[in-house]
Amino acid sequence: MRNSHILLAYYAGRHKIGYFVVAHHLDKWIVRTFLLLTNEGTPEGEKLKELTALNKIDAQYLKIDTMEAFINYDIEGNEKLFAIFKEANCASLFEYAKFFDRTNKKIKNADFISKYLFIAGSEDEY
Repeated sequence: MRNSHILLAYYAGRHKIGYFVVAHHLDKWIVRTFLLLTNEGTPEGEKLKELTALNKIDAQYLKIDTMEAFINYDIEGNEKLFAIFKEANCASLFEYAKFFDRTNKKIKNADFISKYLFIAGSEDEY
């Protein structure tokens, strides 16, 4: 990040889920915000961007900048898409998502995310 900012990794148990952005100001450290692993500006987010050419607006549209995508979509069921998240070191988000109650939710197919990213292997090849 910027010179006066650091990223402080946050783990929920053994699952790394993101970073607190901490700024040094005078004699104090101030927590500015929280970034999910997939957010722009994190090492994992930058790797994901490198692998997919995603920008911040794309991530927001796909909701992969929030836990919502990892709770509500079957990204793990799409082998190629899941491999990209694993390669970007975001696999811990999938383990963390299992702690959320999904019993009353209809888990959505993640093919639209795959198609958006032009990943071959979905039903429609590009």
